[in-house]
Amino acid sequence: MELLLNTTQSKKRWQIMTEAVLACLLSLSLMYAFIRTFGLYWSISTAFTGGVFSGFAEIWNQIAVLLGSKEYILLNMYMGADQKYGLAITLLGIFLILPSYMIVKSKNRLLLLIYPVLALMPNVLWGLGLEWKGVTFVAVAVMTAYYFVTPNFRPNSIIPMGICLLLTLLMMMGSSLISSGWQDDLAGFLKTPADTIASGIEDMRYGKNPIGKDDVAMEVTMEKPQQMWLRGFVGERFTKRGWDTLPNDSHYRYLKDKEAMENSGFDPVNQMNRAGNLAKSLDGTIGGEIIGEKESKDQKVKVDVKDASSKHIYAPYELTDSHIQSGKNYGDSFWRSKGIFPKKGYEYTVGFEKASIWTNILGELTTRIRGSEMDEYRKEEYAVNALNYSKYLELSDDDIILMAGSLGDPGDQSEGHVGYREAVDNISKYVNEKILYVNHQRGGINPGNAVKSGKADIRNLATLTTLMFRYYGIPARYVEGYQVRPDDVKKAKANKPMAIKGKNFSAWTEIYVDGYGWAPIQLAEELQKDMKMADLSKGLDTTDPDGAFKPYVPPTPPENNEDKENNDNMPNLFGNNQLNINVIILLVILAMLLLLLLIILAYLWYQRVWKRLKAFKDEDNNRATQAIYSALLSKNVPLTDENIAIGNRAAYSRHKIADEERQTLLARWKVRRKLIREAKNV
Repeated sequence: MELLLNTTQSKKRWQIMTEAVLACLLSLSLMYAFIRTFGLYWSISTAFTGGVFSGFAEIWNQIAVLLGSKEYILLNMYMGADQKYGLAITLLGIFLILPSYMIVKSKNRLLLLIYPVLALMPNVLWGLGLEWKGVTFVAVAVMTAYYFVTPNFRPNSIIPMGICLLLTLLMMMGSSLISSGWQDDLAGFLKTPADTIASGIEDMRYGKNPIGKDDVAMEVTMEKPQQMWLRGFVGERFTKRGWDTLPNDSHYRYLKDKEAMENSGFDPVNQMNRAGNLAKSLDGTIGGEIIGEKESKDQKVKVDVKDASSKHIYAPYELTDSHIQSGKNYGDSFWRSKGIFPKKGYEYTVGFEKASIWTNILGELTTRIRGSEMDEYRKEEYAVNALNYSKYLELSDDDIILMAGSLGDPGDQSEGHVGYREAVDNISKYVNEKILYVNHQRGGINPGNAVKSGKADIRNLATLTTLMFRYYGIPARYVEGYQVRPDDVKKAKANKPMAIKGKNFSAWTEIYVDGYGWAPIQLAEELQKDMKMADLSKGLDTTDPDGAFKPYVPPTPPENNEDKENNDNMPNLFGNNQLNINVIILLVILAMLLLLLLIILAYLWYQRVWKRLKAFKDEDNNRATQAIYSALLSKNVPLTDENIAIGNRAAYSRHKIADEERQTLLARWKVRRKLIREAKNV
């Protein structure tokens, strides 16, 4: 009996050691995948380097930069970070061992799926990818644990285990490949279905543009109704697949430039307002246009999106602030709605209508306005000016060939772009003489087909115009959105919603004008009647030729105070009153994951106990006694010969078990812990 007990205890110790090793293996594999995914570094030599709080701050900052560059997820950066964060990673790995041990202890193989799921989440959510080492480590750890937690494991179980291992590796490697952009190399016939599915999902989530002409796209409420160009989607680069935005990392890098410009008192978003206010003379006119004191005041505008796509925030050129609560600002170029289910109602503040008089403003700025305020404005405007020239002149070789065949020589651009007057006249002549405007054109956006056929719909017209301005060296972007037209304004009432219908959908070009900012322009005569257009016969010949042709020099970022306690640019993650919304969200997510894990483990424990107690209370004494005896054996409880005899009779004999015999084994179960301790001390 003593030999049996020693053998049993030895097996139990071996089992505990095995479970502990598996828990360590699982937690280490997950941590390793985490490190590889987020580009962190850890080794034995650095395992205890750095501080705890400073290490976690550095890890957070590195993840914030990665997510910002990859997915434009904007997270605050924190001071107090230390480049050495090995101790923080070590503590995080140790913290994971306990839940891993509980999962192994439960012997529930389904819970092992938590590890590949958690390892894949950064890739699924943000496309970060996994390197092959991380993939392999997680897969091997999971399948090793699967082997040891499988009850009564037999050699023939190696086959399904091998299949599971192969599927795990393929799933994780495939996910990693997807995030690395391998799909860009696929043949076109595979891309098309994928694009169709993605587009369908996006349309279900946001809606789509354009909509039916008589459908209500949105309702716009103004204090003082005025015409507006409401920008939605902004095309920043043109590819064979149509217009697209610049990569997220480009917008993320721009944030530092924007911070520097805002600290100097210049916000590129309200550049049109700033320029208009500078040009407004004391007598209340701009180039002959009378702008009264009442009309020139800012006003609140509210937009309620109905049937139009809600993917983008529809914002006018006269915005006074780049911080729209319901939208995320992408490089001061466009705004996208926040959240999985974006809000369809938002509001902002705008200045008086300037898009129809931007040439008047330009003429005033370049010929009449002088003084320290104007000098300061030009100095502040330089950074965004150079930035736009570095980003919005891109043309492919095919585009250049197409433009050269349509417009001929692009002119001498050694000193900068050709004159605005020359560019506008040449493009306007081509568009109105060579291209016939049609309501709809097959084949989507394809300027080559438009030039070849001599026909273009509104999207192809805007595309051609945009590429032509770039050909002449003038920064230009493609825009889709809705117009609040003069006819809508005539019917509108102050502070009452006006219905903007699908027929108000439009596409146009916006060009960057030196010293002024972005301005909307449509040169096709068929489209100019929809809006009150800027007078292109004036203002374009008076621009400063030296305003934009210097090499781009990033603006100087705000100076960092050596005293970290006084540094307001990077709040202390662990300081008083510094817990911002991003940290709160992260803590809530972590708390929810921990709560979910505890619920799963509690459920598994409750289910086992509940089933066991239910079996113990079975009305049939034989079945109840069998359940008690089986539980005693599974827990390695020392049994007497009488106990073993009762259990064997209940399991193998037709003998009717008496209630007293049942109670004998049940009493043994109730004091099982005491019996096990006594056996250990023998």
